[in-house]
Amino acid sequence: MRDLAEVLVGNKRKIEELERKAAEKAGMRFLFFDEAKLFGKQRDKYIADYIERLIKDLWPEILEAAKLGKETYGEIEKRAA
Repeated sequence: MRDLAEVLVGNKRKIEELERKAAEKAGMRFLFFDEAKLFGKQRDKYIADYIERLIKDLWPEILEAAKLGKETYGEIEKRAA
């Protein structure tokens, strides 16, 4: 069984890497922002579509971070019992 501190530090590091990757993806998506559409007649649809695409882009990192959080919680629970 791994040491709790090792699990916590390792998972924290992995989550930080996932956060950086997600931030890079979001930044790249922002570079393709279409200001004409943002301020045009169909802006509500454009924004909704933009957010939907952004969430799809970030979903793998969100899921992986959630799994790591669940794993961390499980390790803490095991040791607390």
